[in-house]
Amino acid sequence: MGVVGPGGRCFRSSCSRVAFPDLSLRRTCLRPWNGLLAAGVSASSHFARLLPKWVVRLGLVIAATGALSALGLLSLPMTVAIPVTRVGGFVWLIAVGALMPRCSARLPTDDR
Repeated sequence: MGVVGPGGRCFRSSCSRVAFPDLSLRRTCLRPWNGLLAAGVSASSHFARLLPKWVVRLGLVIAATGALSALGLLSLPMTVAIPVTRVGGFVWLIAVGALMPRCSARLPTDDR
């Protein structure tokens, strides 16, 4: 399928130039936000000691792959990080929902 130009002519070479930005913008723009969510939840739950270390580390790995998936806008090989971030982020979010305590206990303070 080509792009129809003036005079009804079909320009087949412009199809790949049109489809790649559309694919990149649609799929790539949401993945860095998943990474930012994972980074924020992982960092705050690490300092408050609300989640196990393996969940925190997995969240930071998901955050890094989310940042790498943003590079998919610049080069096609970097779009490999998009499904890794999507599926990994979904699994990580389920783990966080299952392991996060409903109410946090007060952390001991140093009142000396």
